[in-house]
Amino acid sequence: MSAGDSERGAQIAALVARHFEAVGSDCHKDGDCHWYITERWSYGEHAGWVVEHAGRCYDGLEDGEDGPYPSRAEAEAELIDHLLAAIAQIEAREG
Repeated sequence: MSAGDSERGAQIAALVARHFEAVGSDCHKDGDCHWYITERWSYGEHAGWVVEHAGRCYDGLEDGEDGPYPSRAEAEAELIDHLLAAIAQIEAREG
């Protein structure tokens, strides 16, 4: 694991915690508290990495997913973007 990986992991962890705090004050379901990066295999081949979220408080993921991305690092970068957008969306409703 490179230093960039651990820094990105720490950033994701901090954003997930921040999102959880924000969504706690909003009307939400359990799925709003879960974010995933999954590795997908389809039709006998590696399809890539997918960002998933089953919540209803964020509308930035069509059908609850985004991807596939060719690498986990790219999926992590997209997850960060989605978390930032989800937090902004919740804060805009509250503000």
